Amino acid sequence: WDPGESRFWPLRAKVIGGCSTHNACFLVWDEELGELEPFRDRALATIAPDPFFFGEKELTPWFAGVATAARDHGLQAMTGPYNIRGGVRWNAAFAYLEPARSRPNLTIRANAHAERVVLDGERAVGAMVDGDRVEADVVVLAAGAIGSPRILLHSGIEAGSNLQDHVTAKLAFETGDALRTETPVSFSNGIVKTDDFHLLPIQDRYGERAHITVALLRPHSRGGVGLDGIDHGLLSDPRDREALEEGLELARELAEHEAVRS
Repeated sequence: WDPGESRFWPLRAKVIGGCSTHNACFLVWDEELGELEPFRDRALATIAPDPFFFGEKELTPWFAGVATAARDHGLQAMTGPYNIRGGVRWNAAFAYLEPARSRPNLTIRANAHAERVVLDGERAVGAMVDGDRVEADVVVLAAGAIGSPRILLHSGIEAGSNLQDHVTAKLAFETGDALRTETPVSFSNGIVKTDDFHLLPIQDRYGERAHITVALLRPHSRGGVGLDGIDHGLLSDPRDREALEEGLELARELAEHEAVRS
């Protein structure tokens, strides 16, 4: 989280479509989870039917420089796929909900607050929503890594342990005339991938600020979600601190490359 980029903390949103409506639109997945490939391919065909990639001429000088340095280090620099369609963020609400909106057996309740799951013994039979009891044969709880355990806790169900999050850190740089522009540009054109982390070359819309963010992919640290707060537990495991330091050192090496320095 960067207070210079967003005044909201933490960066969460209650919106139809979930994080696909407010994240960076970039589609990433773990290649080691091969057993999920059929489901991933089906999801990609829905959420990104026309996946968007930035072309070489569309790259900002900042991203192009870091990408060149990364490739010289034997790393993969990716400029997509993004879930962007016709210049519009193609979020999960567009992809899944919109085609079903006209079904007579579907009700969409906007600005609704799910309070708890209604139980009959150990079986979920509905939900309390804004004080109303909504009964159902099947109850699907999908309120995210924070919202879902809190709803379960309100329902008398033990939940909220083993919270994992991708801790990030960044190297900030002074910018020069090569990056500064009067025409707004994309804040990012993609990522640099390694097995342990992603590097995100990011600049503001006018090239007045730039940084390389390092995001840890497989954290060992664990936190928890309670009714009174969130314990993210970031860097509570020393292995995460060591891995993040390695990522920052790699970012420094890329920054020393002539393609970045120029």
